[in-house]
Amino acid sequence: MQLRTLIGLLLLLALACPPAGPGWADSCSPKALEPLEALPGRENTRTVTVAQAEALYTVEIEKDGRKVRLPFGHLNDRWKAMKAALRKGDALVEFVSSEESWRDLAGRSGVRLVRSGRTIDTIITRMN
Repeated sequence: MQLRTLIGLLLLLALACPPAGPGWADSCSPKALEPLEALPGRENTRTVTVAQAEALYTVEIEKDGRKVRLPFGHLNDRWKAMKAALRKGDALVEFVSSEESWRDLAGRSGVRLVRSGRTIDTIITRMN
């Protein structure tokens, strides 16, 4: 690879991920997601990254007499186990059950670990 090409690629990378600080956009952080809404007649799902799931589900809890912010709060150990179980090709799928399920007091939402089309693990984050 020519030196000129290498320098160009490094410059592009530096511009894509500017240093953090006042006046700089945080372009290298995970894309912020809006909460999923329940849909009529069917479950609503989307694939999320580990970083997106942690951004969506980090909450403040009291642990050992002090307040801490943890992904999935009191379910953080379950989350760590789910992350440890991730393999190449797996997907994290955020889900929310249908509008009807919430109206019938059977609503659920959370995150699933899906491998080869099968659910391996689920963390329920909200239910009624």
